[in-house]
Amino acid sequence: DELYQGDLHHLSIMLDLFLQNIPQMLQQLQRALLLRDGDMFGKALHSVKPTFAMVGLPQLTDMAGELEAYLEEHDKQLDGRFGAAFVQFYRIVQRALELIDVRQQARQEHLK
Repeated sequence: DELYQGDLHHLSIMLDLFLQNIPQMLQQLQRALLLRDGDMFGKALHSVKPTFAMVGLPQLTDMAGELEAYLEEHDKQLDGRFGAAFVQFYRIVQRALELIDVRQQARQEHLK
């Protein structure tokens, strides 16, 4: 809530957008990984990074940055080590989605 200086309406809008957009972005990342397309993965990952910061999840922005750095250091090769790091990132993002969804539902119930 500090991120939007108490403007709960704006926060709610940003969280709703996060809930709508992140699953599609995760699908793009998974597709790039399955295709072993490091360029596609890097572009999708770069586009999603600011989204985490906008909803107060800087640790996910940092994790995405680490994945990005790994890609750059390894000529965009999506090897097994990268895949394992992505699985960890994916699970944390999924958990964040679940928690934000629960909070959003509770917030909407409270406003009724």
